[in-house]
Amino acid sequence: MRTAVAFNAVLTLNLLLAMTGVAAESIYADAISTDGVIVHVGCDEPSLIAKLQPGPKRLVLAFDRDVDAVRRCREYLAAEGMIGPASAALLTGHRLPFPENSVNLIIAPRVLGIRLDEMQRTLVPGGRMRFKHDGQWITRHKPPADDIDDWTHFLYDSTNNAVSRDRRCGPADSLQWIDDPLWTRSHDFLSTFAVAVSDDGRLFSILDEAPVASAMIPPRWMLVCRDAFNGTVHWKRRMAG
Repeated sequence: MRTAVAFNAVLTLNLLLAMTGVAAESIYADAISTDGVIVHVGCDEPSLIAKLQPGPKRLVLAFDRDVDAVRRCREYLAAEGMIGPASAALLTGHRLPFPENSVNLIIAPRVLGIRLDEMQRTLVPGGRMRFKHDGQWITRHKPPADDIDDWTHFLYDSTNNAVSRDRRCGPADSLQWIDDPLWTRSHDFLSTFAVAVSDDGRLFSILDEAPVASAMIPPRWMLVCRDAFNGTVHWKRRMAG
């Protein structure tokens, strides 16, 4: 009884709720339009995880409480050449192993004891969770964050005042994500990381991706677009000059 009450209480969270009778095939076909981090709760059907088309722009992480299901999923993904962009791991406890605001999409044919508010915690603002309940697929959208501001110019915005309206800013107390380049180059006066701006959950930066072996190697400046919440690279463009 307490489990049923808790589940119903979670369903009343102040999130957009839509119940549909769509087939599972359309759930997975729609998911490949999402870049970033996708979490799949359940490893018993590895072919469905492969349908998410993991790759450089889409990392797929599957979890299950069944050791054998996790093993079989890993073997299937390895045979398909998808290990790396896709992986499978054993789920323990009742929390997902992600920081807040780091997952773009959660697909859960089975919730496996993970509360919906825990899934919602890990979603990026504007992210989605799609889970099955009583044979119906339910979709929830995490509302955009109204206390996170964009930094669209070198000095915040066109006013150049270098002060944003973000209300979550504060001293750093943890790492959200880590990615290359782990080492920077010597430019005498230019930094490898030249500039960064953000807009609508995306981080745009100018990086020198030339080898770090010598300062004499000509720079290779790249404009890089990432997901600001988990660092997944959406695209790169070589800068002329």
